[in-house]
Amino acid sequence: MRVNKEKYTRHIDQLNQLLSDKYLKNYEIGKHYEVTKLISTNDPLYVQLIENGIINEKSYISYSNKDCITLVTRIQENELIHSFTDVLITRNVRLGQFICGINDIYLLNQDEYIVRISTYSESLSLELTITTVNN
Repeated sequence: MRVNKEKYTRHIDQLNQLLSDKYLKNYEIGKHYEVTKLISTNDPLYVQLIENGIINEKSYISYSNKDCITLVTRIQENELIHSFTDVLITRNVRLGQFICGINDIYLLNQDEYIVRISTYSESLSLELTITTVNN
């Protein structure tokens, strides 16, 4: 399943803002944070991203390192057959490592249901990449 890239492209400025150091400067590198821990649900940025379906209540930020920050949103899940579809928006200032967050998110979680994942990535901008992950 691929997502509508244009939907995310329309919100490049908001995604860049959410994935900036502004919200993460006081948080530890190498951890995952619920979006609501980083930004108030009353913040206009949060409201806009929720209303436009860019994030949901399961969204979190993977703060791999200061150059690799990923927004992870589960858009589809089937618990009966243990399958899911995630959308990852990665801000990577070290160009060339455009999917820098995938190892941190999936392999290090050691999810018992992840036997195999497939990914499809496209560039949203110079520093932002959108990746669809399915298992």
